[in-house]
Amino acid sequence: MRSVSRGIGGRESSRGAHDTGAGKFQGWKSPVRPYNSGMRIAKPLLLVTTPIGLAIGLYEGWRLAGGLVFIMGALMLVIAAAFGSVVYTIRKERAEEEERKKAQASQSPAPPGTES
Repeated sequence: MRSVSRGIGGRESSRGAHDTGAGKFQGWKSPVRPYNSGMRIAKPLLLVTTPIGLAIGLYEGWRLAGGLVFIMGALMLVIAAAFGSVVYTIRKERAEEEERKKAQASQSPAPPGTES
């Protein structure tokens, strides 16, 4: 009988801490930690360090090339606008799809045998 161990995040695992599955290849995942545990810190870290890196890059660009930093900033704004338009389109299409599903659900007839 195997013991139940808790990994990071409190998820239960029926495998022991060092049991890799009797020779089966388990991929590059650790047998103890859940697959997606690194994303908890990665997203906030990226959200904080990216603007800091952009600001440092603009400052260094100013020191190196002076006025050309405005072109660099304009390029960053174009990339941000493109990314924002993609996010906006995805959210708009998702909302339209949800509205379409709600309209279909409200218009669909009752299943046979449920009328009283």
